[in-house]
Amino acid sequence: MTFTRIHNPTAAMAFTAWYVPVDQTRDEIVQELWHRLTYNPDETFMLAAYEGDFVHGIVVAYRRMEDVFIWQARSEDMTREFVDLGLNGVIEWARSLGVKKIAATPNRADKIWFRRWGFKAGQDSSEVVKEI
Repeated sequence: MTFTRIHNPTAAMAFTAWYVPVDQTRDEIVQELWHRLTYNPDETFMLAAYEGDFVHGIVVAYRRMEDVFIWQARSEDMTREFVDLGLNGVIEWARSLGVKKIAATPNRADKIWFRRWGFKAGQDSSEVVKEI
């Protein structure tokens, strides 16, 4: 499996089918991600895992005021390798920004997954957070 940090806004568009629409459509996610990678590349993190043409997963995070927010996280097979490298990549990147906390808004089923990696309920009941 190959892990690649995506910096190019156009390359990020190739993963459109992987974005999880919750409060936004996939097209809106693509537009916002393109904008973030174009105008705020140092405050945007995207990691893709693939073998040949098969995508195993993506992680997209961005810096907010006082934390890093995991905006998109999806994996076809949720291998431990992908989850560990994806989360560790976000943590390393967040630390390089001087950020001490990571947040996410997982769906109900994913909250269990996030707890396994040390996330706890945040002040906002819909978010989980991890101190780093």
